[in-house]
Amino acid sequence: MNCDINVETMNNILKGAMPKDRDIETNSELDTSAFNSSMQSEASDFDHEDCMEDNLEEDTINRDLAEFMKFKIISKDKALVILDHDSNFYFKGKIQVKILKGKLEVLGHSFGPSSKFVSVYSPRGYSLLDVHGYRGDAEEDIADRLLAEGVAFDESKLITGDCVFVAKKLIEDWTQFLQKNLNVKTKINLLHRDINIPVEFQNNEEIVKVEKVLDVNLVHPANDYSRLFKIGENWDLALTSAEISQNNDIDPKIVVAGGKGVGKSTFLRWLTNKLLVKSPVVFLDLDPGQAELTVPGYLSVGLIEKPILGPNFAHVERPTELSVYLGDINVANCPDRFIKVTKRLIDFVREEARFKNLPMVVNTMGWCRGVGLMLVVDTIRYLQPSTIVQLHSRFHRKNYPYSLDQNTVATSRDSWDSTSRSQNLSYSLLEFLAVPESVSAKDMRSKDYWGLPDPRTTREAVILSSLGKAGWPCPVYKIPLTSLTLGVLHTRVDPSCMLAVFNLALVDLCLVDVKHVMKPANGLMYRVLEATNNTMPSLGWGLVRNIDMTAGVLYLVTSIPSKVLDKVNCLLVGSTKLPDSIILSNKQKGSPYLATSSANPLDCAWQRHHKPRGHQ
Repeated sequence: MNCDINVETMNNILKGAMPKDRDIETNSELDTSAFNSSMQSEASDFDHEDCMEDNLEEDTINRDLAEFMKFKIISKDKALVILDHDSNFYFKGKIQVKILKGKLEVLGHSFGPSSKFVSVYSPRGYSLLDVHGYRGDAEEDIADRLLAEGVAFDESKLITGDCVFVAKKLIEDWTQFLQKNLNVKTKINLLHRDINIPVEFQNNEEIVKVEKVLDVNLVHPANDYSRLFKIGENWDLALTSAEISQNNDIDPKIVVAGGKGVGKSTFLRWLTNKLLVKSPVVFLDLDPGQAELTVPGYLSVGLIEKPILGPNFAHVERPTELSVYLGDINVANCPDRFIKVTKRLIDFVREEARFKNLPMVVNTMGWCRGVGLMLVVDTIRYLQPSTIVQLHSRFHRKNYPYSLDQNTVATSRDSWDSTSRSQNLSYSLLEFLAVPESVSAKDMRSKDYWGLPDPRTTREAVILSSLGKAGWPCPVYKIPLTSLTLGVLHTRVDPSCMLAVFNLALVDLCLVDVKHVMKPANGLMYRVLEATNNTMPSLGWGLVRNIDMTAGVLYLVTSIPSKVLDKVNCLLVGSTKLPDSIILSNKQKGSPYLATSSANPLDCAWQRHHKPRGHQ
């Protein structure tokens, strides 16, 4: 492939192969006496400042979920839901779904009748996910399945519909741990039902009952008070490009690039789920700030075999094939190390036989100017992708200064890596508009009732989720300092001051070659890593809980198995921080890092223009 795919032409071809009209049928045989018959909702749209001239018919749009959705509460934590063919609803929260009839599609993943529940996460601050229902290929009797779920025998004979599934309240220990610790400083209802929604956006009483049972907020697709997941008009072209590569005996390597907040992560999850229909997907994660498969600060390669049905913190426990600790979420502080780690990961993918003939998707960071642009250009040159998907915002500050087509990238002088050379690149460029910005809101954050957490909060959510999934508090290990090599990646520290940096720090656990180690003059002390540009594979991460200089031991908290910990001889510290809530929420007697309050005014936190008052 040596030319770009023309989006408009390919879109016309795809449209020509699809039926023009989709029939939405309502099953008239359904006995609605067993279900709700709610009145039409009075919710109305926000008045957008930039579309005051829109049709006045906006206020008359029906936003009643009962128009295409029937339901029946069958227990204190379960509800039966029936959707008309090709209809959907959005939700805020977390639920489990089990399909009895028809099929559902969530974030690009399509699944049919099963005996198992599937967990779906649609939290505050992210584009709310929808549950899209379709009729099955053949009509089938589901009375026995309904009986097994607790539906009465008489009712089970009367229930019919295009798509029938059970929705169950999802209760998990790690989500409760996340919610508790995230709310120590930031009051944010991430995954539970929100009860403070303005009256004009609330559902009728019958639907509210279902919301309480499932602990979610149900949202009509016509509402616009929060960002809703939408499939881009031309997204299917990325799948077409992957098929073209495979038909030409080329392993698809799809790079997704764009500025911050344009929907890269959402598109990557959708694309990954679509590609999973045929095979596992190799996921190359090059975004240390908002990593998809690891806690912040890491670059990694993962093999995705199960669908991604939520944001990064919902699947952070998935194992990676190779991860390397970059040591910083701000790549501007370590561009040389970023290039070196990126090359290490790409070489690993090329050399791993298991990845042969599998599609690969690449997550890039949202820094699209200056050094960020240079690093993306270098990455593309070294990776040699088959397709680049470039997401554009209508806000110019979020975009790259130019299109990342093969000729521009090959000849660009925007390069950080001195060894990077212009090459005869051959890939297809697909340029899409950021989907959430296609609505009339002024930007992707405006008119969003549930808000968008700041990047620090989302990073803390990932770390807290990882700790919760590992079963915090984790085991504590006592390790002699003489057996450890210490290294600091994000700043320069005198070797004699290393322990002050490591105390209560998140650390990467790895195995380092002795040739990269500086031994101390005192044989009873720790060793120091000679060069921080080494790309040692990570064996896991942990927390330095305490350092006892008298005994010469370091106390490490980690969830990795002891047989893996036996291989560790090096601890690396970077800019990734432990959430303050872990310390602030520990109010047990004798907590080592919590001080009692003092009456001395000199012990108060310093503030500008603050003058200590005399002690009373």
